[in-house]
Amino acid sequence: AVDYWGHKDFIGAYFLTHAHSDHLVGLNGEWESRGGAIYCSPVTRALLFRKHPALETRADVVVVALSLGRPHVITLQGGEL
Repeated sequence: AVDYWGHKDFIGAYFLTHAHSDHLVGLNGEWESRGGAIYCSPVTRALLFRKHPALETRADVVVVALSLGRPHVITLQGGEL
């Protein structure tokens, strides 16, 4: 899911493109993770934790900072993305 924080049964991965408020609607300290990590840039990760510090300490929320300027392979249950 890209910039989507609504409810689905299972989403394998979440991508946060940037930390503008219109892209964070539904993502807050009480957001219910459905099993997938959140992938974003290092700057976006820092801004996300600054806006919602509770996310940084929650064991059920994984936020992965992807380095810029290079491709990444993200393995999901049942295959690759």
